[in-house]
Amino acid sequence: MVYAFESSETNTRAERATPAERRATGAALAYWDSLRGERDCPSVEELGIERMPDLNRNAVLIALEADGRTPGMVAYGGEEVERLCGTRTRGRTVGECLPSGMRDRTTQVLAAAAAVRRPLADSDRFSDAAGDTVLYRSVFMPLADADGRITHLLGAFSFKTVGSA
Repeated sequence: MVYAFESSETNTRAERATPAERRATGAALAYWDSLRGERDCPSVEELGIERMPDLNRNAVLIALEADGRTPGMVAYGGEEVERLCGTRTRGRTVGECLPSGMRDRTTQVLAAAAAVRRPLADSDRFSDAAGDTVLYRSVFMPLADADGRITHLLGAFSFKTVGSA
């Protein structure tokens, strides 16, 4: 299921979030919303992965291609993101990193989040290389440059392996 957040929903969600927020996706959305203020999107310059100690393990920062919609290189991938992907992510394309069972869907969600300039959340399952079922949740949030162009997406993943498919 893919879910788009409207401005009022992100404000409400941020108000409910606490430092003890358990889901990485909810905590990341609250962080993004706190940076945003009254703007549609926060600035990529304001983002500080190092200032998100409880999120950085599950966070990913993706640079967009010049068209502002096509996912490009991974600028940062936290430990849990790399565990999900089964590889180092920094400096590699999204297509090179994501497990094949979630690559197409996640790439579409990334492009859609950039196009609509709103956070998009997704949850699904896939079978990993060992044949185990992996359940995941993700959220991708647009980040703008000083001119308001969407140049990056901040994302967060949570996942668990539940056994054979």
